[in-house]
Amino acid sequence: MARYDRAITVFSPDGHLFQVEYALEAVRKGNAAVGVRGSDTIVLAVEKKSTPKLQDSSFIVFIAVCGKVLPVGVRIVWSNENARDLLLQTGFENMKSVRKIVNLDDHIALACAGLKADARVLINRARIECQSYKLTIEDPVTVEYITRYIAGLQQKYTQSGGVRPFGLSTLIIGFDPHTHTPSLYQTDPSGTFSAWKANATGRNSNSIREFLEKNYTETSGQETLKLAIRALLEDACPVFRSTVIMYQFLNNGYHVSMPWLDMFFQLLISVAVSQFSVMVVESGGKNIEVAVMTREQGLRQLEEAEIDAIVADIEAEKAAAEAAKKAPATKET
Repeated sequence: MARYDRAITVFSPDGHLFQVEYALEAVRKGNAAVGVRGSDTIVLAVEKKSTPKLQDSSFIVFIAVCGKVLPVGVRIVWSNENARDLLLQTGFENMKSVRKIVNLDDHIALACAGLKADARVLINRARIECQSYKLTIEDPVTVEYITRYIAGLQQKYTQSGGVRPFGLSTLIIGFDPHTHTPSLYQTDPSGTFSAWKANATGRNSNSIREFLEKNYTETSGQETLKLAIRALLEDACPVFRSTVIMYQFLNNGYHVSMPWLDMFFQLLISVAVSQFSVMVVESGGKNIEVAVMTREQGLRQLEEAEIDAIVADIEAEKAAAEAAKKAPATKET
């Protein structure tokens, strides 16, 4: 009996590679990541989980600083004083979680959803390829080239014995070094890659993508940034939405003769709340990591205070829009 769900190189009778599908499931359970491409700006926004209180955050900061592109085989050992000075210079001294958005090169960045350990391996391989390309060709790597490299590496791990697929999906952004046009690509564990104007991966990615499809317009600067953050903050799970809509319908006087149906929907809503999040992430800079890339400044990670200010603007705009909707109804009454 063939074990289709265990062998990576064996197709099931209906044409599936189950290990690849399991890797895709690992991506779906990972933190949500959003990428939005504007006319002159590209934004990555990622759901962030804070560090447990007992975890040594200084070790996490050290990893983040050492994550910069270094020659192969080079290791740096600092004294505490030197490490502290470098942390102050790089702005990592207040960081309490591992960065989910990283540079591959000066003009290319990556965000991912899925297994963190797999991400570390893939990022290191991609960084080495960027430096190797620059040394060989004497030209910066293009965004499409490094995307093809990452997708090719992921694909190789779907057809080799003794390995497993990367449980990882990536969003890759950057500016072409020749045309200076912004690009956004996505790769998945099967090795497929595609270009996007806006996309999401990870937890609730389908509902986030629906939100982006309804609200995306090619903008620049602050509007692109707001759209990426709104996609994480304001999206409700479709199951929760449909359940609440049905319950509101029942509450409009249609449930009087059927109290059991009212009780059923109350139970269904409680299950939906416990199983699905109303928002992809909670509001505030502590739960979101955001990076903005421009051609002139490269990649810049936003501080928590900056994210909080943008979230406050979004909530104010939402409140104003709701008030505007209610205003005509009030006048008619």
